[in-house]
Amino acid sequence: MAHGLDTVETGLEAVSAAANPAERVVGAINRLVVILSSIALVIASGVLTYSVVVRYFLKYSTDWQDEMSVFLVLGAVFMSAAAIQAQRHHVGIEAIEGLLPKSVNQTRIFLVDIASLAFCAYFAWKSYALLHEAIEDNYHSSSTWGPPLWIPYSLMTAGMVLLSVQLLLQVAAPARALSTAAVLRTAIALVVVAAVGLVAERLNFAALLAPIVNVNTPQTIADDPQFQDRFPWLPRDVLGCEQLPTPIKLIDEQLPVPTKAP
Repeated sequence: MAHGLDTVETGLEAVSAAANPAERVVGAINRLVVILSSIALVIASGVLTYSVVVRYFLKYSTDWQDEMSVFLVLGAVFMSAAAIQAQRHHVGIEAIEGLLPKSVNQTRIFLVDIASLAFCAYFAWKSYALLHEAIEDNYHSSSTWGPPLWIPYSLMTAGMVLLSVQLLLQVAAPARALSTAAVLRTAIALVVVAAVGLVAERLNFAALLAPIVNVNTPQTIADDPQFQDRFPWLPRDVLGCEQLPTPIKLIDEQLPVPTKAP
């Protein structure tokens, strides 16, 4: 297992060693993000310390420090992910790496980078969808503080986009230097992965992984038989307005239906 942050904390080596303008730009952004993320972690620590002191000694309850610290830590984690990936300092298991030949190990790393890029790109797209929805519908947190949710979603989106760009650069660099044999092994591996995906689709594995109970939406809940049985609409001509009855159910007993007030 290997991990570390020494070179990431400075970021100078990554920027100076960049081979093209895109890598230099991303490296400079990563260096700035690491500094801002470090500041965010310090602020989050200060906020939590302030909360503990105020609650314990002054008996004063605060309603903003938890979400603020979560937003700061979330931003630090997502935004600095690309800087960590640039140095490949995410936690990794080295057991397989020591058993494989160098050429095979290079192909393995290349395939892992491709899979990581696909996942992170999808994550960035879904994060943007959440961000767009939070802005359009003006979503806020359900706490008493109620900060707008576009703040954490924007940090997630920016962080995953930056991480996807970093992975794209790392995928493009070895692709130019791969030997013919390595390219052939990579192509065979991709064909095998595609074949496995095709077989899984043919066997309808997605249906096996689908939830047993369908999840209703606001558009489909009214048509659900269980919902209709538990909450039959009381019509307007009976009560003067549409209402829902009590959700209490008694075995072998029918509760009386309310009537319109005189």
